Amino acid sequence: MIATNSSKENVFIINKGDAIPVPLGGVSWWFNGGDLDVVIVFLGDTTKAHTPGQFTYFFVAGTLGILLGLSTEFVSRVYNINEEEAHLLMNSQTGVLIVKLEEVVPDVAVKNGESLSLITSENFPVLGQVGLGARVAKLEANAMLAPKYTADSLVSNGLGRQWQWKDTKVQAGKLFVVPKFFTVSVIAEGEGMRVFSIQTSPK
Repeated sequence: MIATNSSKENVFIINKGDAIPVPLGGVSWWFNGGDLDVVIVFLGDTTKAHTPGQFTYFFVAGTLGILLGLSTEFVSRVYNINEEEAHLLMNSQTGVLIVKLEEVVPDVAVKNGESLSLITSENFPVLGQVGLGARVAKLEANAMLAPKYTADSLVSNGLGRQWQWKDTKVQAGKLFVVPKFFTVSVIAEGEGMRVFSIQTSPK
């Protein structure tokens, strides 16, 4: 932790049951280096927060970091580093907050065919609040997902061929939308494919 208007870093080892005051404007980060999960409860007065009722966080770097609004040239001058180091500082952390997902065991696995993993609010509860679900399909070369219709809108990202009302070849990194109740099938080409789909339902 670094207190406001201070350059001194204070490192604390936190044990079960400990309480630590975090000063307003202080910089803090947390690391779990153990083998067990850690639960941290934050208590504080949020009536005068930027959004009343919620804790206000300001990130220096990362996806929501204040540095992203500045040029690498400016950041390099402020911190007396070169532009390559400034670019690394501003772009190396792509997450807003770190969320660790346990490895998902496929819900369906076909030998020499495909594996399908469904990510729903049952195995990732926060999706119930977001209102979304996801599906990851890994297809071996020339394998296919049988035609199906989806009761929810579907946005997919993958490589191979997919059918809606016509044969469409989808290149790696491309996104496309399957409207509600449309039928879609997927065929992988010679190198196989991986399709990540987002559905507008946590179920």
